[in-house]
Amino acid sequence: MTESTVKTKSRASATAKGPAKKPAEAQSATKSPSSKKAPAARTSPRKVAPQKTAAAAPTATRQPMARATVRFTETWSQTQEGELVAGGRLRIEYALERARAHGGHDSAAGGWGVEAYVQFLPSGETVDAPVVGIPLRLGKPAGAPQASPCEIAIPLGAYDAQIWFCHWTEGEDPRWDSNFGVNYRFPVRSEKS
Repeated sequence: MTESTVKTKSRASATAKGPAKKPAEAQSATKSPSSKKAPAARTSPRKVAPQKTAAAAPTATRQPMARATVRFTETWSQTQEGELVAGGRLRIEYALERARAHGGHDSAAGGWGVEAYVQFLPSGETVDAPVVGIPLRLGKPAGAPQASPCEIAIPLGAYDAQIWFCHWTEGEDPRWDSNFGVNYRFPVRSEKS
């Protein structure tokens, strides 16, 4: 009922205003001076911004985002691939065998893992991410330990990255892999260089 009333009102108002509207070209030719003015947007010509061609538009070539990978190997050495650059990305790979060398993990009844900590200077911003862990299912260990590389954004303005690791096991004190307490240090190149 309401729907038909709306339709009726719509038809009635169209009839009260006069005949059906003509196309825009015909309306402008037959408008009388006493008719109501249409909104300015309808009567003024549509302004279109000039199209720029590919040749005319300057193209900014963006350098690909700098990525560096630091590997902490089972032989207790570190290798670096690529340069750490402020504003770029840092990937950390930690060997599962290196984690096992700390001992105590295989006998752990619960979960265990290795957490990477990266501190950027001069800001002191510290980021942490897991690099080794045991997959869990319903809160219980469900498989063999797995290395899981992490990728971290290097903040703008950084000039140094310090990395250390915490080996944790449920119910035991953590063990640290921190280059004997001085951390692993990697220089970060300025994004402007």
